[in-house]
Amino acid sequence: MMHFRKLKTEVTQQEASVWVCEEKNTCKSWIREDFTFEKVPHCPLCNSSMVRDTKMLPVLVNESTVLKIEATTTWRRRRGII
Repeated sequence: MMHFRKLKTEVTQQEASVWVCEEKNTCKSWIREDFTFEKVPHCPLCNSSMVRDTKMLPVLVNESTVLKIEATTTWRRRRGII
C-alpha cells in the first residue's frame, strides 16, 4: 500500500482590514473591507451593525477593483484628462 503526501505550500498572509459584527458574543460574521458594497455594511447573518477591525488573512486580490481602476485610467487617457 502506498501513501502519497501532498506538498504543502506556505500561504502568505497579511493584516487585512475587515468589518466584524458588533454582536461578537452571538455572531461570528466578518467581511473583508475590499469586498463590501456599502460604506458601513450590516451583518448578513443577524442584520446588526458592523465595526472595523483587522485580521491576519491570506493575500487576495480583488480583481473587480483592479479592473475598475484600469478602466477609469483608460477612459481618462482617451479623453485626454491624464
